[in-house]
Amino acid sequence: ITIVDSSGVDTSSIQYCQYMGAQTPDKQLFQIGLFAASFTCPKTAFTFALLDNFILDNLECSVSYMIIH
Repeated sequence: ITIVDSSGVDTSSIQYCQYMGAQTPDKQLFQIGLFAASFTCPKTAFTFALLDNFILDNLECSVSYMIIH
């Protein structure tokens, strides 16, 4: 999975829990502080810290997501 953080972009292997009754992969990512870019078969996730920084920059400085990208 590709993980995007305020310090950069990294890739990591993630093993999702697959036991009967386990939550979906996007919810499992959410529980460890990652927001999935897709709710079905997520391959990219953003850290909550990055999203918090983006919200603050956007609200206080009117920074576009294109500048961060």
